[in-house]
Amino acid sequence: MMLQFKDIFQYGITDFFTNLLIYGIMVVPFFLLFWVIYKAQLKHRRIQEKQRSTKQILWHEIKYSISTLLIFTVVDVALYVAQMNGFTQIYDKVSDYGLAYFVFSIMLMIVLHDTWFYWTHRLMHHPKLYKYVHKVHHQSTDPSPFAAFSFHPLEALLEAGAYIIFSFLFPVHLMALIGWQLLQMLLNVIGHLGYEIYPKGFNTHWLFKFKTPSTHHNLHHSHFSGNYGLYFTWWDKWCKTEFKDYHQKFESVQKRISEHKKIALIFITVTFTTIAKAQHFELMPSIGYGKPYIIESIEEKKDLNIGYSPIFSMGLKYKPTAESKWGLLLSIQHFEARVKGITKISQTPVDGFIGNTSFLLIAEKEKAFKKNPKWAFINGYGLGLSAENYVFKSEAQPRRNVYLSALLNAGFSRKINDKVSIAITDGLLITDFIKGIHYLTGNWQGQSAGEDISENLVVTFKIKL
Repeated sequence: MMLQFKDIFQYGITDFFTNLLIYGIMVVPFFLLFWVIYKAQLKHRRIQEKQRSTKQILWHEIKYSISTLLIFTVVDVALYVAQMNGFTQIYDKVSDYGLAYFVFSIMLMIVLHDTWFYWTHRLMHHPKLYKYVHKVHHQSTDPSPFAAFSFHPLEALLEAGAYIIFSFLFPVHLMALIGWQLLQMLLNVIGHLGYEIYPKGFNTHWLFKFKTPSTHHNLHHSHFSGNYGLYFTWWDKWCKTEFKDYHQKFESVQKRISEHKKIALIFITVTFTTIAKAQHFELMPSIGYGKPYIIESIEEKKDLNIGYSPIFSMGLKYKPTAESKWGLLLSIQHFEARVKGITKISQTPVDGFIGNTSFLLIAEKEKAFKKNPKWAFINGYGLGLSAENYVFKSEAQPRRNVYLSALLNAGFSRKINDKVSIAITDGLLITDFIKGIHYLTGNWQGQSAGEDISENLVVTFKIKL
């Protein structure tokens, strides 16, 4: 199958931002909970009692993580081209090999990847390679979750070698491949967490003693030459590369944890009660209206009549301090629009409804006016996933699609009192934004660009918790 450059480029851009979004969803909550918000409350779970990591090291980890994601994107694009031309063994239908094989393939990839990781990891510790390549990763002697993908580009390419091999070695369903990648990303983040979240006795349990807890890999970062395994301990045991004080260190951390049993344990999600006590969180319900445009008819709006639609959203915003200008907002919004007419490019009759539910991660800045600090200017930039439902009379079944979306907005807020502010913002939600940008800049030459842009005007109440 002959692919055009613009199709490959669009796939690469979408793949990179999707990987970046998933990595952020994996890493940021762990980092905020353990390294920022509950740092003091969870210090008894810290593997290295004194923090050695600095801001410079954290930025080093973030910089090289982005570099790694770029390398992974290049590999993903290459596999995509290979798959489209029938060179890989990636298949689409679970029924082709059955559900049992689907589950088995994930387990097989976990075992094979653990072997691949152990031996390539030991290779990276060869003096001639360590100095120029692997040393980048070992700048993190006290690793944070951001260290999980902090690799030199050559090591990142070697890390990607596992799923290149899997794609050609045996039949693997695309979702099985993605599922394994998500699992290894999660376990990698936990391994670099710097805090022990596994329970007492985990290292000696008849079944779980073969699974590496956080302490296992943390010792590798602090001692360098040993504990090379990723998921399991067996290669380290067989090759006698497991640190002799591994069990002693794990037990010493568990002893500290036992002495703090009365302290509430915070793991992955933040409970409602702790959110209510956190003054740097804001609850943000919104209501407004939007005007969606299907991109292929945006220049001839009379051809396709899309009605104004009410918008409802709910968000939770986190700020490092109450005075911080920047905050991170997790928002869920929904709208439905009436659509009737004929599209411009494909000349397709349309009569029905479009529903959009978006999950967005937004970086929002709020800057107070100097002359009147009760007023502030707001602007935000976000990425997320939009699930769209198309219910048209001409189609027997509703269509559902999930797109990578972008949000841009700006507006003003007015402080009512110490707890409540009201804001009015105008913004654009660009569904499948890569294709949307191409169209709006005149670079889209496809026959159908069925995604949409929604111009949204909303009123938001900001309530400090």
